[in-house]
Amino acid sequence: MQKIDYLEVQSKLAKTMRQVCKEESAVTINGAGKDQVVMMPLDTFEQLIELQLTELQLGRFQLSMSTELDKEFCANKVLR
Repeated sequence: MQKIDYLEVQSKLAKTMRQVCKEESAVTINGAGKDQVVMMPLDTFEQLIELQLTELQLGRFQLSMSTELDKEFCANKVLR
């Protein structure tokens, strides 16, 4: 991932935005001190959010299934 200083981006923001969108890449922008941000195409960002939500939902489903299996196991063990 390309890294750019804030002052460099400030002087050529539109060019950097076009480059990021055209190349479908991300750029790390280093500010003063430890401040850092990432510039990426909006489509890429939205895909990352969607993926994160999908993984969260999958994790909840797996937890739910695990809990159900534990309940069934305990119920069968008690009945025997």
